[in-house]
Amino acid sequence: MITPSFNSYTCETFVKSFNDRVLSNTELLYKELATKGQIDSLDLTQLIGVARPSDLPFVLTTPLERRTRAIGLGEEFPWTPDKSPARRTMWRDRDGIAKRMLKAIEKEQARRAAQKP
Repeated sequence: MITPSFNSYTCETFVKSFNDRVLSNTELLYKELATKGQIDSLDLTQLIGVARPSDLPFVLTTPLERRTRAIGLGEEFPWTPDKSPARRTMWRDRDGIAKRMLKAIEKEQARRAAQKP
């Protein structure tokens, strides 16, 4: 059952439709959230390898937000939005979702690898 708490099933459903690039970027985001609990837009920009924070919606945040809505969770995103002291956008892990999301990403990557000839 799909839940706003992003249980394992919700995380697996969430990541299935992402293209490889978005899935890879999602993995980078959630690895950081799982280990540090948060990341700001400048650090995420560098981690993903885009030129500036305004590029993040194209390669990560817009697909994540659209997918959240598509699975029926509206604005219950799998992170907590915040602002850093420097007034930068910040993402924080919400209720341990990051670790569950990483497991779902690993499972999806393994599924895709098994389907390749």
